[in-house]
Amino acid sequence: MKSPKPKKGVEPKKSSTPKKEDQKGVIKKGDELPGLRTRSATTQLYKAVATLSKNQRESVREMGLGRMLKFRMDGVPSKIAYFVVDKFKPESMEIDLGNIKLLIDSEKIETLFGLKNEGDILEVTSKKKLGTVAKAWKSRYGKSYITRAEVVSKMREDADNPGIFFKIDFIALFSSVMAESGNNEYMKLDFVPSIKDETNLNNINWNKYVMDALKRCKDTWMSSGGGPRFTGPLALLTLVYVDSMACPVINVERSMSPLKF
Repeated sequence: MKSPKPKKGVEPKKSSTPKKEDQKGVIKKGDELPGLRTRSATTQLYKAVATLSKNQRESVREMGLGRMLKFRMDGVPSKIAYFVVDKFKPESMEIDLGNIKLLIDSEKIETLFGLKNEGDILEVTSKKKLGTVAKAWKSRYGKSYITRAEVVSKMREDADNPGIFFKIDFIALFSSVMAESGNNEYMKLDFVPSIKDETNLNNINWNKYVMDALKRCKDTWMSSGGGPRFTGPLALLTLVYVDSMACPVINVERSMSPLKF
């Protein structure tokens, strides 16, 4: 016997099948989370790492950023992005999931990203005056504001003989993804004035650099009413979350580095 056709103007009844409960701390399938757009986009770092020459890769290792050579993250789903940013509490340095709290400390940063908590401090500053090395690096671009794509292009030019300029280029990309980006398409380069002629980029405390950025990452986002723009280290927050939780949206084998997924 055929089912009766619904009358015109009357919508068929929707299924009332209850949704299955998901694990604690994991976004539920039926939840309507807002999406989040971020300025700390991972695409250019992903592309850069994939095309580095042998000499460039060795240069990255010299700076203590060797684990970043495993970076295989080409974006973060917008709803997961909103979820991890919303749940992160800078005052306690935790991703607060209610019954589960994921602490982000120096030890966690070293374990996941290989960034040791030792070495010289690289400050972020609003100062505009640049030293000789920093000024020469920036003059290669011929303008005040620089995009990630332009940095990647310069890095390719230095494939055979990477020197100090390549290192600053890589730090700029690393910083924009794992620390803080600008609030437009241009890079935030407030670490550059701290690079003096005598600065040893092979002895920087990247652990502290990242932790300091985490502590201030929600200041602007919160003051703007939790708007869609986030300039903090979204990739870092997401990777900590994925490493700690069974997340059905992103597949990560725990035996692998969380920098790959």
